[in-house]
Amino acid sequence: MAAFLPCGRICRDRKENYMQDFFEELGSILFLLLTGIGICAVYIHFVQLID
Repeated sequence: MAAFLPCGRICRDRKENYMQDFFEELGSILFLLLTGIGICAVYIHFVQLID
């Protein structure tokens, strides 16, 4: 039984690291998406002002 404990701990650590990486990737993707939407909104706003 004791032989399985390190594997369980390593698997749990890997899962936590995977989730942390996943949320970091998700956060960066959302940040880029919102930045792109903001730039498009400002561009459309200025185009409407010029017209």
